[in-house]
This record gives sequence, C-alpha cells and structure tokens, in this order.
Amino acid sequence: MASSLAQFAAEFEAVLNDPALTGRIVTTRREFENLKAPPRVGIVEIGGPLSHPDRPGEAEIESGVKARIIGLRNRTLQIYCHGQTEEQAEQMLGNTVAAARNVLHASFDFGAETWLDQQEGADGFRRHGRLVMWEITWTTPVYDVQRPLTILQGFDETETFGDEEIDCNA
Repeated sequence: MASSLAQFAAEFEAVLNDPALTGRIVTTRREFENLKAPPRVGIVEIGGPLSHPDRPGEAEIESGVKARIIGLRNRTLQIYCHGQTEEQAEQMLGNTVAAARNVLHASFDFGAETWLDQQEGADGFRRHGRLVMWEITWTTPVYDVQRPLTILQGFDETETFGDEEIDCNA
C-alpha cells in the first residue's frame, strides 16, 4: 500500500495528463527552492494541526468494516511549479490548481501563492527557469481502527560503495 502522499501524487499526475511532466512530478518531505531542470513539479507535505472531529458517528472504511472518527488531520501541501519561463510557470500553476481540484473534488482550501527568488548566482550556481509555489490544505479523518503494519517482502539489504557490495547486516 502506498503512502497517502504517493497516492495523491500518482492521481495528481494522472489527472494533470501533461506529457511534458510525465515522470517529472516529485514528492519529498523537505522544502526546496531548486528543482532539477524545468519543467518539473515538486510536492512537499508540511503537515498541519490535528483536531477533534466536528461530527460524531461511524463511517464505513472498508467493505463491512465500520469505525468511529476520533480525529481530523488538517494536511497542508506545498506545490512547486518550476517552469522554463515565467509564462510556463504561470501555466503550470493554473494546470496544477485544476488537477488538485479534480483529485480532491473541491474539498480543500487554498493557501498562499509565492514567486520564489532563486537568488541567481548566490551560491555560485546559475539558475534556469522561474519557480512559483502555492499551498493547499484539506482534512482527512483519523479512525479508531488499528491496522497491522504492512510487512515488506523482498527488501534488498545490500549497498554498494565504489562498485563494492557492502553487507548491511554485518
């Protein structure tokens, strides 16, 4: 089972349906101002406050499984649109807003739109393109059902360094 962030990103890319962005939508838990070569979209989950539910009762979370809502996650994402030009970044902004609306069915709140200064040459690197970030927040329920952790199968526990295999269990 994929994380909810990975699931959102996959649905977001499918709805966006832009050949120029296929495989160029990345997710991370870190803020970033410098994506790789444009065009590219970055999705960063920054979280939000947990709160008490606004309604009591149960919901069917799986076929035949009902659970009480015990809390609400107010989730905030930052969507970074890195275009080759200002016009492309602005077009990507509009397209990503439309895609997010289709994925979340308009059940979200908009946050800030910020055009980021990439500080051309400040660290000795030349910047290409323009970068705009916008925020989105939506609420997801937390249920009182405890689910067992997913067991990972077939995990490769070897690492390489300079083409030399290193045993991670040693």
